[in-house]
Amino acid sequence: MHRHEGTIKDIAAAEGKSTQRIYQVAMEAGFPAPLYVVGKNKIYDMRQVARYFANRTDRRKTA
Repeated sequence: MHRHEGTIKDIAAAEGKSTQRIYQVAMEAGFPAPLYVVGKNKIYDMRQVARYFANRTDRRKTA
């Protein structure tokens, strides 16, 4: 993995949310598709995910 790539767990840590919440958000339309899958882990471009959260209109403070 490169430094700009991460798993759901990495996204949760970066966004200050639970992994369960990130799994829910990842199902929404517009969430970046994973770059690739390793075993059961989907690997995302953390830069795309950060942009998604920065531009997200539903900014609930749900953990």
